[in-house]
Amino acid sequence: MVDEILAAFRRPMRVFTRPELIADPSLIPAAPGIYGWYFNEMPHPDLPGVRTRFDEWSLLYIGIAPGRAGSNSNLRTRINTHLRATARRSTLRLTLGSLLKERLELQPSPASGKISFGSGEIGISNWLDAYARIAWVECPEPWEVEAEVVRALGVPLNRAHNQAHPFYPTLGELRRASRVQAPRPPQSDLSSPSPSAVPAAQRLECRDA
Repeated sequence: MVDEILAAFRRPMRVFTRPELIADPSLIPAAPGIYGWYFNEMPHPDLPGVRTRFDEWSLLYIGIAPGRAGSNSNLRTRINTHLRATARRSTLRLTLGSLLKERLELQPSPASGKISFGSGEIGISNWLDAYARIAWVECPEPWEVEAEVVRALGVPLNRAHNQAHPFYPTLGELRRASRVQAPRPPQSDLSSPSPSAVPAAQRLECRDA
């Protein structure tokens, strides 16, 4: 199974754009699996250890859905979070915003105990539209193979299961810098809302990766 997954990401049969998937979310299966983000523009000027490429596209990030047994998350819900939500709910967007802060003039801001990039999230979306493509592989228990797939594909924008990657320390520093730069909210805003106060769509699983 792992060999088939690796082969599929090394030479995907089709990759999709963000506008395609927003226009027709049914293109994404409502099934468990692994997804990958490819880029033809590097979000960081010195990005080492990129090992998976096809044509002009470099695979930089791998995600899974669901992240654990019993979760209701699937490829469609998780990929749509990356496509439409903010860095508060998307680790990928947090990572890209941290790498592209100067280029896109982004300002981190607090968001329910995490951070987002406020109005700059539009800039991240536009950057994804221009330079990113997405592919996926259905897999019944993706959490069982995630670590092996991440390590084998050499994806620099993943943190989980990727401590040996040469970009791991730099990525951690850049993400911490975004959190430090976000202004602290007023004391009354520091407490997180109760689960009942948060719409169900916003309580989808969000994993660190």
